[in-house]
Amino acid sequence: FLYAGYFNRQVFISLARFDLSRLPRGAAVRQATLRLAGLNAERFQTNAGGAWSLQLLAAKALPDLSRADVQAVFNAPAAVTLFPVLGAGDLAPNTVNTWELDAAARAWLAAQVDAGAGAVILRLSGPAGGEDTLFAWDSGSGPATAGNPPQLIVSLGPPPPPPPPPPPRAGNLGAPTPAPAHSFTPAPRGAE
Repeated sequence: FLYAGYFNRQVFISLARFDLSRLPRGAAVRQATLRLAGLNAERFQTNAGGAWSLQLLAAKALPDLSRADVQAVFNAPAAVTLFPVLGAGDLAPNTVNTWELDAAARAWLAAQVDAGAGAVILRLSGPAGGEDTLFAWDSGSGPATAGNPPQLIVSLGPPPPPPPPPPPRAGNLGAPTPAPAHSFTPAPRGAE
């Protein structure tokens, strides 16, 4: 389950990681759609109200995703907030919620690909207090899944004829700087 909401005095936030490594660098992102399928409403109360929102984060915002605690997940800076924000009436099992990324979000996604980020993270959050209301979307794994994982569907333009060079790796700062003209190199001993 991808839980988001508030239940038994605890806040639930879910994350999903989308692999970008197979997308070609330099190609324009013409369209991008995010889809989540509702799965479970056992702890969900439509009369409690509330709002559920989605944000995209750069993978570097949570570099060790498997060890990130709730506070780190909550504090990670969001790069993109997706609209619409969902209300209680938008959530139900077997209902697919869909978001179209706007031009700014698509440009950010393309920049992540060009930078060699390899992935982006989706953060799903709901009410952080008030009445208990907790909703679950399908994660696509585990015994309770209906086989509807989160999907990020991306439509790309053609990559430029020569793809852009790969981003520099840490420690690779490019070509060495030539020595200044006024420098001297000591001669080896005995070469005078």
